[in-house]
Amino acid sequence: MKADATTAAVAVAGGEVPATAAAPRADRAFVFAREHGTRASEVNQFYNGFTGKDRSLAAHRWEFFAGPGGPALVWTITEAVSRRIVGHHAIVPTPMVCRGVTVPGGRTENTIIDPAFRTKVFYPGMEKRALAETLESLRVVYTIHSTGPGRLRERLGYSTAGRWVVYVPRSGPLYLRALLRRGSGALGLRVPEVALGAAARTVGVAQRLRRGLRGRSGVIVQEVENVDALGGEYEAFWARARDGYPMTIDRSPAFLRWRFADNPHLRCRTWTVRRGGRLAAVIIGHRHVLEGASALYVDDIVVGAYGEADFTAAVSCLDTLDPGADSVVLTTLAVDTPLHRVLRRRFPVQARLLDRYGSRLFDEMLVLDKSDADNPEPWYVTAIFTEGMDTSR
Repeated sequence: MKADATTAAVAVAGGEVPATAAAPRADRAFVFAREHGTRASEVNQFYNGFTGKDRSLAAHRWEFFAGPGGPALVWTITEAVSRRIVGHHAIVPTPMVCRGVTVPGGRTENTIIDPAFRTKVFYPGMEKRALAETLESLRVVYTIHSTGPGRLRERLGYSTAGRWVVYVPRSGPLYLRALLRRGSGALGLRVPEVALGAAARTVGVAQRLRRGLRGRSGVIVQEVENVDALGGEYEAFWARARDGYPMTIDRSPAFLRWRFADNPHLRCRTWTVRRGGRLAAVIIGHRHVLEGASALYVDDIVVGAYGEADFTAAVSCLDTLDPGADSVVLTTLAVDTPLHRVLRRRFPVQARLLDRYGSRLFDEMLVLDKSDADNPEPWYVTAIFTEGMDTSR
């Protein structure tokens, strides 16, 4: 999971940081100030010009101003004379929970600076000031990738929560070949196309044989429209489950509705997993396309009991979801959580390859935890922690 435009490289030289967000004086070339939505159209145009994307103003407002945690903390860097936006940084409020205790949290998003101004703006001081403002209301902040701003954030007190890894519970030859091609390129290896195809087919056959040897006794999977379709059952399910999780996103119905059902970028699907009539897990995912091959990209797994039993039930049925997709893909952190232990045990070959090459393929997630919560365990992280945009390509 390499960095995208949300973590573009930051400037590190030149310029002057204003002490306050007041109106610019003539001797200030740039102004770093809070933005409360009045310049949303300008910010979005700047983002689209920087990234080459075509994000709508409505999608911008959904992400930064419509979340259940309240409006984002947004800062702009403005050229004093022209009043043109040349930089943007934001913290999106993301409600967190640790062993049942609600923790105000947030995610860094869209740290970007116009390339023409990177040697003119001294950015580190600006983010230091933004972080001080952030911690007045939030106790936990995380950043998805460590490249670019990550090194700066480590100096500001962030620490590594874990390295991202990708598991493929169901491997079809088309998507897996695209993954292998992408991975070999990142590692600097030149692998013949015929070898990539052969490897993909071999892994797919091995997985089908292994699936045939495993039963799913007592596990019933059903697709539902979304968690709202479960009514009070999901609300009660999460109200009990949240007491057992270490630090993670609070999967309240309101948050899942905003993140998935209202998401303007993705069309998500939801499945329930029941064991002995009990709701054991909820799985949410969307279709992802890589070089023309489609996969079910698992956005989240929410279990009723934070332990290996319910994660085993959920992981065991991933290969049955969305039969029309070529593969099933799941991302998480390479840390000691019940989910990662289940994945390592179920896919030992993938686990060994990730142990060997993961540090060269994937970035880290950084966190700044100023909460008072007793949090000795690794965070539970899935793709729900990301921005939630369509990364198909």
